[in-house]
Amino acid sequence: MSQRCRRNHSGRRGRGFTWGRSEWNGNEKLSVEELAAALGMNPGELADGLKIDNGLKQVRLAYAHRGHITAEVKSAFDVEPASSQVNYKFFITEGPRYFMGDLIVNGVSQADADQLKAKWKLGGNTVFDESYIEEFRQTIMPDFIRGLMQRSPARARVKADVETRPDAVKNTVDVVITFK
Repeated sequence: MSQRCRRNHSGRRGRGFTWGRSEWNGNEKLSVEELAAALGMNPGELADGLKIDNGLKQVRLAYAHRGHITAEVKSAFDVEPASSQVNYKFFITEGPRYFMGDLIVNGVSQADADQLKAKWKLGGNTVFDESYIEEFRQTIMPDFIRGLMQRSPARARVKADVETRPDAVKNTVDVVITFK
């Protein structure tokens, strides 16, 4: 019987350890169920280190979706050699909730900046959703950039950089879009 080898939690090649259970500490804003779903590990599956790392990124994004852009997750694990299972304990520092600050648009005319700002749906002082930036980049910005290029005399390529500027004192995030 041939078995596919892959890197597993132990770092060795071969069968390795399976996911046992997870314990979450410090979470108040997200439930254990929401955290487990974001992590994406199920009991009995291979405890793949890359999948666990990607799952932890998803946990951080789940917090950032709710304004907790500084959330941190630390982990510790123990191995049960008899059952070949690995169990994780996660320690979360959720941090403060951030709110939308200003949307700043540079490198275009005031009329174009106002047009783009009108399409931005995160109003001032609403909970900052970090995932909205990527959604905005994919849904609104391509048409806006095409319009800029079509109005350009040389149809020059337009590049847009998006930067976030968190303010830890006011717990706000300014979003700066700069066109070049």
